[in-house]
Amino acid sequence: MADVTAIITCMTDAERPFVADAIRSVQRQTAPTDITLCVMEDNDWIDDILASVEPGVELLRLRGGWVGAVRNRAIERADRKSVV
Repeated sequence: MADVTAIITCMTDAERPFVADAIRSVQRQTAPTDITLCVMEDNDWIDDILASVEPGVELLRLRGGWVGAVRNRAIERADRKSVV
């Protein structure tokens, strides 16, 4: 488990062009980093993007909502994973 978790949100189709680059940017960091990618539960194109990047991205499918709520859900999941 990494000491850092990066949370990337992709809740609209408008964010699609930037998701792979955001993931790759985190994967190139020098510190080991977990990645949680938050997407709309009905997103049907994210699997193609995940196939184009290195493995190790945790996918969190969520219903639509304001971005703060989406991030809070991802933070809660990261906090649960860090409890030993």
